[in-house]
Amino acid sequence: MGVLFVVLFASVLGLGLVALLVAAGPNPAAEAMRASVDPSDEAPEWAWLGGLSRDEHRRLLAMIFEELRFEVTLFEDEPAEVGAVLLLAEDKTPLKGVRMLVFGLPGDGIVEADVVRRLMELVRGEEAGKGALVTAGRFTDDARKAAEALPIDLVDGEALWGLVKKHLAQIASQRALRQQL
Repeated sequence: MGVLFVVLFASVLGLGLVALLVAAGPNPAAEAMRASVDPSDEAPEWAWLGGLSRDEHRRLLAMIFEELRFEVTLFEDEPAEVGAVLLLAEDKTPLKGVRMLVFGLPGDGIVEADVVRRLMELVRGEEAGKGALVTAGRFTDDARKAAEALPIDLVDGEALWGLVKKHLAQIASQRALRQQL
């Protein structure tokens, strides 16, 4: 009877140790999954900017341009593009001052060339010297080509993130625009 007890105890203990090793040890299936994940599939550092509301996007742009020493005027009338932000940034420095129309598109979508052309119409209508099209998303190649021939600066998500880090360091470090505004 004692021998049977020792054998049974050793078997249960052995199975318990094997189960523990399997649970705590390396998981080949999980390792294979991690190895197959493309690092480019990960969200970029600035992805949170795409989740800003229209109002938050407008305040962010106003804060950036104010930090750049522009006088900022917010337009209350919404442009034809639903959800777009429109503001006038003026540098009134004698001889080098500029009047810039800033067209912001909240979200992380892809911006097409027709939006660049629409901004140019708005720039002419407001008699501004240039325009800036700002999005947390990205631009198509056609949009970039259209902007090359026009006095329009394109600011995509990565460039916007660079401006936030450079001019609004506290927001960049906390990634919490809502707390700052």
